[in-house]
Amino acid sequence: MSAGVINESNQYVTLRRLDLNEGPGHGTVARVADVTLAVDRTGPDIVTLSTYGTYPPVERVGRKSGKPRCLVQKVKPLEGYRLAPGEEVKFLIRVRADAPRRMKVESETIVYERDGETFEQKVPYGIIVLAVDTDRKLSLYPEEAACAHLAEVLPGWKFPRR
Repeated sequence: MSAGVINESNQYVTLRRLDLNEGPGHGTVARVADVTLAVDRTGPDIVTLSTYGTYPPVERVGRKSGKPRCLVQKVKPLEGYRLAPGEEVKFLIRVRADAPRRMKVESETIVYERDGETFEQKVPYGIIVLAVDTDRKLSLYPEEAACAHLAEVLPGWKFPRR
């Protein structure tokens, strides 16, 4: 899953961590495996981020124009990333399922530094993470599957039937 942030200040900020403020189901249904950043999110050549089954996320574009090609999302570690004024990044949040049920993420807290001072910003939202039975894998989207050879297919995902 992904969530984003834009540096709306006129100074660089250094990202330290992202804390998910989980509601019902955390620790018994699913837990966060890791959080990284999707960077270079401007222009037409960006990978659509939502639920993804590859890491880094990949996507085939340009099929309608007759010039198909694969995009691979650029990924960076979150800790210590210097976010420029006006820059947008997306948090790539990998969740590991422990049981086939639901988990709710009620908000996220972004921890960052500016001029040596630490700040926390809480962003409320409600995301439901649905953990499915591990015997039933989810199918990659066709445009993702076409480029999956450039990435790792995550556990719990499979190639779609042709």
